[in-house]
Amino acid sequence: MGETKGSAVPKRYIKQGLSLVITLLLVIAVLAGCSSSESDGESKKSVKNDAFTEASKVKYESAASEQEIISNYEAGQPEELALTTTAAGSSDDVSANATTTVGSAQGKIIYSANIVMEVDDLKETTNKLKNVIHLSGGYTLAFNDNRSDGEIAASYTIKVPAKGFMSFIEDIAKIKNNHFGQSLSGEDVTEQYVDLESRLKAKQLVEQRLIIMMEKATKAADLLQFSNQLGAIQEEIEAIKGKIRYLDNNVALSTIELRIVQTDQTLQTSKAKKDNSFGSQLSGTLSGSANVVVEAIKWIIIIFVGALPVLAVLAIVFIPIRILMKRRSYQGKWNRSKVPEQSKESSDKDD
Repeated sequence: MGETKGSAVPKRYIKQGLSLVITLLLVIAVLAGCSSSESDGESKKSVKNDAFTEASKVKYESAASEQEIISNYEAGQPEELALTTTAAGSSDDVSANATTTVGSAQGKIIYSANIVMEVDDLKETTNKLKNVIHLSGGYTLAFNDNRSDGEIAASYTIKVPAKGFMSFIEDIAKIKNNHFGQSLSGEDVTEQYVDLESRLKAKQLVEQRLIIMMEKATKAADLLQFSNQLGAIQEEIEAIKGKIRYLDNNVALSTIELRIVQTDQTLQTSKAKKDNSFGSQLSGTLSGSANVVVEAIKWIIIIFVGALPVLAVLAIVFIPIRILMKRRSYQGKWNRSKVPEQSKESSDKDD
């Protein structure tokens, strides 16, 4: 009996211990489930908040970039301000691009020349000139010929590669001529070229930013505004590219204005014969006489106009004197005519 009681006590404690352990495990499981649920809720809430924050941040940055670019563009500020809208690491790229631009624009000079030649045979000189133009790799841009008093002339506008500019002029000077006159000039457009390339790069950066903002735009009004801004920027880019192409073409090809003159002795001889004919001499004599008469009349009128003040003074002084003298003369005549009548009357009375 004693052994049975002694063994029964531990079994009871064992059962109680197992019950306690099971209860604790259940409590832990319940608490773990609640904690996991709460953690999941917090995680979902955090994800939502992070997504909202990121979306707000992207929207804010996009709006800030948009406002900055548009305000810079509408204010007409220098293109360098547009560079601030790019990423932080883009400053090195811009510096590298600027260095490349300066290096690529060195020695941008437009050469031109004006040449006048006097020759004996225009046709022969023209044929030789065409050969020189062909060998130089150039071409004739414009041509004009005319025939005037005693001469035949031809004018050319020629484009030749800038590398062969001086050699082309030397080849023209070798053509047989009586007189050769030339004037050379060069225009340095390096600064203008660098300015155009810098403006082009800045405009292209603004164009890229506008394209990015168009892709992010969600409103039709914003999309329309960005589209209009992009169209204006692209027009300016094409205009700048056109100016750069124009400068490149004029730098690569020099312009030469050439005038070739042939003195025509036949025309001069016929003109001299015509001038020495009887009709021309008679016409010249009549023309000379008419000119003399016209000049004489002009001088008479000038002298008369110049003497008008003096004549007016003389008239004021002498006209009254003349009138007075005439009156006295008439009075004397009247008195003399009256004296014979009185003598006659007195003689009649005596008879």
